[in-house]
Amino acid sequence: MLLALDAAVAGDTAPSMLEGVLAVGIDTADRTDWWVIELGKTVRTRLDAAPPARADGILRLSVSCAQHIVRYGRLPADQSGWIYEGDHKLLDSFARRYLLKVSWLNIRMGSRHANQR
Repeated sequence: MLLALDAAVAGDTAPSMLEGVLAVGIDTADRTDWWVIELGKTVRTRLDAAPPARADGILRLSVSCAQHIVRYGRLPADQSGWIYEGDHKLLDSFARRYLLKVSWLNIRMGSRHANQR
């Protein structure tokens, strides 16, 4: 899902009109994988071992919640699979702009792109 999110952001070339730093983590059995996006005049993303200390928002997802986002393009109504701390307006704007673009196709394309790096 993190690769799909990265592909959705990379494919959006319009100005983001958003400012801030968000971190998205997916909890697996033995670790949490993190993806960080820096929003501003330019948009930068990266995979990381931990969220940045000065993030404006941190979203942690269970694997099933991440799968729900890929399937439906939104966070599930049941909040038991996700936790968000930070600027809720930024998360809402980010979700409206990018989560709707996350799909299985982006996952496949993101995986292929990651293998070419």
